[in-house]
Amino acid sequence: MSDEVEKRLATLGALLELKEAVAQGDLKAAQACRDKRLILAVDLFIGDRKRHDALQQLFDESGRWMRGNGSADKVREALKRAIPLFEH
Repeated sequence: MSDEVEKRLATLGALLELKEAVAQGDLKAAQACRDKRLILAVDLFIGDRKRHDALQQLFDESGRWMRGNGSADKVREALKRAIPLFEH
């Protein structure tokens, strides 16, 4: 498996983990995923503007939600935009 495919699959796993945490309203699990996995994924795709921008938006929206300045709906919307970019 190529590095690119491995990076995409690892990122997809992080996105699905975050999606599950948001669905359950589990701020602690969402924060752990964001701080340990999502932040790394943002850097991995710096050369792929479309994926990078989707991840950056998700990182920003999830941070707002965790601080109480945003909504879970905005995080879900960002996830809906990001996940398809990593499925194929």
